[in-house]
Amino acid sequence: MIETARALSRQDFYSISAIAPANDDIYTKSIDVTDIDVFTKQVTSNVAWSASASRPVAIRLTTILTDPQSALGGDTCNPVLSGDWTDPQLLGYADFPSSQGATGVDVLAHKAYVTTDPTGNSEDFYTFDVSNPNQTHIPFSSKLETGPGLAAVKVAGRYAYVANTANGSQLQVIDISQNPPAIVAELDLTSSGTADGSTLYYANRKVYVGLTKSTGPEFFVINVSSPTTLSASDILGSYEFDTTVNSIAVKDDRAYVATPMPTSNPPTQENLTVLNLSTNPISRLATFSWPIYATMDGLGVYYGKDDRLYLGRTAGGNQTTYEEFFILDPDPSSIATPIAKKFIPDNNNGKAISIGSLIARQNLVFILTSDTNLGFQIWDLGNLSSANPYGSLNVQQSSTAGMDCEGNLIFIGQQGNRALQIIGPGP
Repeated sequence: MIETARALSRQDFYSISAIAPANDDIYTKSIDVTDIDVFTKQVTSNVAWSASASRPVAIRLTTILTDPQSALGGDTCNPVLSGDWTDPQLLGYADFPSSQGATGVDVLAHKAYVTTDPTGNSEDFYTFDVSNPNQTHIPFSSKLETGPGLAAVKVAGRYAYVANTANGSQLQVIDISQNPPAIVAELDLTSSGTADGSTLYYANRKVYVGLTKSTGPEFFVINVSSPTTLSASDILGSYEFDTTVNSIAVKDDRAYVATPMPTSNPPTQENLTVLNLSTNPISRLATFSWPIYATMDGLGVYYGKDDRLYLGRTAGGNQTTYEEFFILDPDPSSIATPIAKKFIPDNNNGKAISIGSLIARQNLVFILTSDTNLGFQIWDLGNLSSANPYGSLNVQQSSTAGMDCEGNLIFIGQQGNRALQIIGPGP
């Protein structure tokens, strides 16, 4: 019983629950579960044998289970998909007053943290309890105003790291262990220029921040070992792209950065750049581009558990040779030649679409697109030549923000009256 609970915790840590005493003709068995904190549970198995009323026999085994992936801000998706993803379903949803919709989504421990960039002074950081994924119009459990607005969010442990559209505090740290949450640190990354925060990525106590086009660097590596006391000395390195940083993925000592075409410096045409984070200063290892790169920007990048890169680009021409989706070998010496590529047309008019966010799981890739009808699409990586997606949904609102998964569910950010939409598989 202990081993069963341990195995379940590796699939979905938050699915473990107590089991009431039940008799199987010989033994009475039960499981007790106690939450020590959000990342730690005490599990006790109880087995009793009462064949002899004068001498009942019982045994209790207790262990502690932890969720290190969540505590470190890692991937909390189930490693194995379940259900029928050829028939994805719209489940619960949430919204907030901002008409601008969501700009960022991160889900951890059955809580969704959603950012927005509202007009005027109002709240831009919301927390939703998504423990019941089928609940319609989920109310927010907390909210916070951080300044002008937020562009992205990533949660690790008790802190949320957000990219702010203020040009004086592009990185902010929010303590989410208290209610309401509170800003505990912020950092100005453009002492020699002006730019807004545009995206970020968290890994191993470092935050990788992307900015809009600046007169200086647009990519920064920040040490957040002491997240409440950030200063300029915590900036470990930077790199100038001469353009906005749209998306970041990091693996070991390499960063994969999706950007629009730079205007002047560096002169290399690129949709994706591989940076060497082990050098000081940070250096470029390789780039990837594909016709017609001059009008197609790198928009979303994802590093899969299969050690492959998944890249989405903005829409180009309507020819099938203007692909928006790529699978790449992350090795700098091999990245220039795609493993696979695909042109995905709009389901309504056959025109090109943009691909903003991607998540790969087993043989499937989940993507958010600008398709007017099928904004959420799933493609079978083993059958990319198919004319139709493996599964798809009209998500009713334009997808404006990132996408995250927890357990076996997908969470996406949108405009309109569904800033957060939860998607699950068919039965």
